[in-house]
Amino acid sequence: MPNWSSAEIKQRLNERTGSRVTPTEYDALISTGLVGELLSSGGASRADDLLDDLEDDLLEIRRRQPAEEEPRIRTDSMEIRAMRTIQRVEASRQPEVQRFRAEVLKGRLLKRAGIEPWIRDVKEREEGSTMYLRIRIRPGAARTRWNGRSGWKAHLGALPDDSAVGMTHEFLAYPRPGTWQPGRVAVRDDGDTGRLKEIARILISSYGWLESEAVGFILSGKAPEPESGRVRAKPALLGGAYARVALDVDARLGPSDVKAVYSKARSELLQGRKPEPRHRPVGEKACRLAVFRAEHPTESLGSLRGMWNSGFPKWRYTRQKEFNRAVRSAYSAITGQPWRER
Repeated sequence: MPNWSSAEIKQRLNERTGSRVTPTEYDALISTGLVGELLSSGGASRADDLLDDLEDDLLEIRRRQPAEEEPRIRTDSMEIRAMRTIQRVEASRQPEVQRFRAEVLKGRLLKRAGIEPWIRDVKEREEGSTMYLRIRIRPGAARTRWNGRSGWKAHLGALPDDSAVGMTHEFLAYPRPGTWQPGRVAVRDDGDTGRLKEIARILISSYGWLESEAVGFILSGKAPEPESGRVRAKPALLGGAYARVALDVDARLGPSDVKAVYSKARSELLQGRKPEPRHRPVGEKACRLAVFRAEHPTESLGSLRGMWNSGFPKWRYTRQKEFNRAVRSAYSAITGQPWRER
């Protein structure tokens, strides 16, 4: 491909990683310089190398970020409300939380609506964010040893010029008014955003909060609403058969409540698809037919019918149109995507 565009780069990364690149993630990739190099790249072999590096950087960005795209399942349970109150009281006593509020906020908590403007002001004062260099170390180029309380230390020898393979940031998630989707900013590790992220990590490990909820609590004093679980609906790039709904629920939530939560999440995930897909068991014949088509992608449907009839005489097709329709229907039912001729 001689000329690349941002849309084509995003699409390639979508296909490689199985989920869509968010604007924040793409901005982080731009900062590595690899996107600009790929946009100006005319060589196919070099383009493939750059895509490999971009994929690695994207996965590293996602690894550093806790999943936030999962609304909580709110509850009126008295037990869970009591637990949330206890968490709020205990979290307020954390020395790190108290010091941050005293030293950075000057003892004045923010209103929830003021969190995003405060974050923006902080970022403007910080004048940039910390970048992390990723280097390729081949066997024998480094030695590691245990250095007591400081942990493992790496001792690098002379590295070749091509050792640097990318740069990345850490990001801080924070709550935004009117939406459960968090905002994100790149972190400066020696600034207030870096300090805020470190304290948020303590609260996340202690109470299982999302990072945006922990940040919101530190800045405003408002703990997350009582919840009995969380739900994450992941759209599929290839179609409904690959879509996923993940539930993480409190064991005290009853079966009927779990069913209601799943039904709502599924409906939202598949909204706009008419009629709404329902799971219908697919028979052995259709399963074998879909696999057969996938195993012979370059065969014409005419020759494929002859091969099928020879291999599966008990499911023989005498009419070509009927076979064509059955192949497409079977493939779509199994994979959730239409068959595209290769």
